[in-house]
Amino acid sequence: MKKPGKTSAGPMLVNNLSVKDARHLLKHEGGDAKPVEYALQLGFILITAWFSGRAILREGATVWHLLLPSLAQYLALLVFIPVCQAFYRLPAVKKEVVKCYGNLIFWSLAGVAVIFVRARMHGMGWTEQGSQDAAWVTASIRDHGMGWAMISAAVGMAISLPARFRTLRDHGPPFVSVSFGCAARLVILLLGLFLLPLLLAKAGLAPWFLWAALLIADLVALIGIWDIRRRLKRLDGQKPETE
Repeated sequence: MKKPGKTSAGPMLVNNLSVKDARHLLKHEGGDAKPVEYALQLGFILITAWFSGRAILREGATVWHLLLPSLAQYLALLVFIPVCQAFYRLPAVKKEVVKCYGNLIFWSLAGVAVIFVRARMHGMGWTEQGSQDAAWVTASIRDHGMGWAMISAAVGMAISLPARFRTLRDHGPPFVSVSFGCAARLVILLLGLFLLPLLLAKAGLAPWFLWAALLIADLVALIGIWDIRRRLKRLDGQKPETE
């Protein structure tokens, strides 16, 4: 890394990242997370990767199955933001809670609509069709060994939220629920789902490339935020914060 210096943007923390931008980034990423919370997040990242890798190796999971842990994280986000708000009761999060409820209702109605259409197509009752579809989804997750990976990803997302609520409580808005790491996962998933099978001569290697890319994205995001937090704390120990 380059030695930090000063520019028109103010003193630099590391490379081309200024101290001001680093504080802004850390605020958005739930920067007051405790060391044990970073350790737990790291642990769940590795556990999710281990279960996903085992699913590829033993159960033949594809790039499509690797989408499931991210879907589990999204569901955990919709569920646990209202749960955390019940404890912290922060006015700035009220709109986020309403959005969570709205998304849960929307996706529930969308699922019911799909079941209803499929029931009409197959000439059976919608409850019977719903039972068959639920059994198919459950079997697909179980048969490809993705259940524990989904649970681990969801728990990892849930334990990252309290730090974001504390940051909002102590330092004010904005409240950012989705981390940089989650955004990177979305980009990588799109790349893996649509490009890797076309680029690789042997499509069977695509899940491993996507698995590695997702793991690297999660680790780089978490370690990067931890390093920025460590550097800022060292800086604040040497010089009082003036911002």
